[in-house]
Amino acid sequence: MNNLREEIKNMLSSIGDGRSSVSPYDTAWASFIIDHTDINGTSKRPLFLSCLKWIIDNQLDDGSWGEELVFCIYDRLLNTLACVVALTLWNTCLHKRNKGVMFIKENLRKLEGGEVVNMTSGFEFVFPSLLEKAQQLHIDNIPYDASVIKDIYARREVKFTRFPKDLIHTIPTIVLFSLEGLKDLDWQRLLKLQMEDGSFLTSPSSTAIAFMETNDDKCLTFLQNVVQKFNGGVPCSYPADIQARLWGIDRLQRLGISYYFEEEIKDLLEYVFRNWDKENGFFSARNSNICDVDTTCMAIRLLRLHGFDVNVLNKFKDGDEFFCLRGESNKSATVMFNLYRCSQALFQGEMILEEAKNFTYNFLHQYLANNQSKDKWVIAKDIPWESDFDNYKILPSQVSGRKWFEKCNFQQFGINKKEVLVSYFLAASSIFEVEKSRQRLAWAKSCILCKMITFYINQEATTWNSLLMEFNSYSDMSRKKSNETKEIMVLNNLYQFLHQLGKETYQDLGIDIHHQLHNVWEEWLMSLNNTPCQEEAELLVHTINLAAGHMTHDEILSKHTNKVCHMLNEFQNGQISNSSKARDIEFYMQALVKLVFSNTSSNNINQDIKQTFFAVVKTFYYTAHVSEDTINHHISKLKFFFRKPSNILM
Repeated sequence: MNNLREEIKNMLSSIGDGRSSVSPYDTAWASFIIDHTDINGTSKRPLFLSCLKWIIDNQLDDGSWGEELVFCIYDRLLNTLACVVALTLWNTCLHKRNKGVMFIKENLRKLEGGEVVNMTSGFEFVFPSLLEKAQQLHIDNIPYDASVIKDIYARREVKFTRFPKDLIHTIPTIVLFSLEGLKDLDWQRLLKLQMEDGSFLTSPSSTAIAFMETNDDKCLTFLQNVVQKFNGGVPCSYPADIQARLWGIDRLQRLGISYYFEEEIKDLLEYVFRNWDKENGFFSARNSNICDVDTTCMAIRLLRLHGFDVNVLNKFKDGDEFFCLRGESNKSATVMFNLYRCSQALFQGEMILEEAKNFTYNFLHQYLANNQSKDKWVIAKDIPWESDFDNYKILPSQVSGRKWFEKCNFQQFGINKKEVLVSYFLAASSIFEVEKSRQRLAWAKSCILCKMITFYINQEATTWNSLLMEFNSYSDMSRKKSNETKEIMVLNNLYQFLHQLGKETYQDLGIDIHHQLHNVWEEWLMSLNNTPCQEEAELLVHTINLAAGHMTHDEILSKHTNKVCHMLNEFQNGQISNSSKARDIEFYMQALVKLVFSNTSSNNINQDIKQTFFAVVKTFYYTAHVSEDTINHHISKLKFFFRKPSNILM
């Protein structure tokens, strides 16, 4: 485990300009470049011989080029056609060329059933361009007049209407990533849209055609650097420093292991923040001259959740809709998914993110209603379960074991085994770190004990004063050993819990929390006779934080937590029904988000303490908005991870 952790730390600290897999397509375009240097009258040769060598060495057994373990027909055909053209251009390894042609001929028809969402970026531009190049080289046995090819040309014409020639030459657009697919360009005008590193929107293939047309030194320098860095196998985009950092952090969070790498994540986000473009947002690389909503929203969400001050953008809204890149023909579900996740980090008054939340929510639900779950990006498969909690992989038997349940006689207080499991599910969904089992158990058991106490007080007449008095004088645990009455049962259960939690915290951390723990529960018990009473949420927060050894709390956060959770309880119980009250809940939730994640507020409070407030409120929000059947479904999914699901509970 430690070795793996160190390996990941080393990877995070050495991201540099980002790493990505080799693109046979871009490698082929680099290999097209002719070395015009005259050496003793030799015939023409490739400027980047290592690129041609990579193509020769990396053909797959079926004759194609591409990712061996991932088959996307658009990507595989594009790669293979480019490599076939490269081998033909340099008249080498013709047997490999012929095998590639055969693959294209046998698989071209698969484009007819290809999912449009899986289409490679700019495919409608660049595939026809390669076909024309192949025809010029007299590569036979490719069905150039097939109906599916005609359909691609028709798609290209439609896409041309979205990008008028004058627009392409005037402002940076996504077309700069696929210049090799266009004709009749004014290259001197286009050079003004070149990035600082010499590339055209980080694309080696686009930069390769630009160099072939202009002999621009900056283009050449970029290509030389990329080819040398990757030993001939060129990626589809370089650099990818921003994307690599953001998606690396996101993946660690989704795996539930980001807490192992807090210092590394801080360094990565500081790099991202230093390169943050306040006016435009982000593309995959620093200093890009265009931005996309996917990378920008990932940056906004992660930066905000780590206390960085970043503002939202209006660039990606057109009328009532949001887009990733202007002129796109299809909206990616994964991009909309990331925009939806970003909208969860909105503060009060940020209408643009409120609108983004509503738009993406409707888009994703329609997407699922149409039985769609495919996308070319990596997290589309998770979209059907986004309402699920991300992390619920740890469910120890001790929390809901038969012994604890039966020993405490919870059945006599209207509590069943399922409620114990739900309580732990909510706790484990938010506090999933292995070493935080004490806090997790404190949360789950506190929920059950609160249910027990409120049930008892509601069922028994004139019990509140008696219970409170007994609690204050109940310091000798050995004084009452048998559960003679329900009151004694309640006091025994509560004191055993407080005593055990205090003991474990002292053993693990060397911090004595007995007195503070008694005080926060006494305060909650006293509030039960008030109207309104102190919310259970504040008690949970204080108990969890004390279990973590945090002896301080924040009055402002406590006030907001009580306010939000009180309203959520009313909402759940049907006491709030009109839309204005629901908007009030959202308003106070957004205020809480800002208090927790903005460094301008509660500066002296430990971030872990603030996170506990937010984690508890999120579970109240979840149970108020999600039906019991849905919660049961989420828990049943959790059980799937265990070899013997019958042993999870009891």
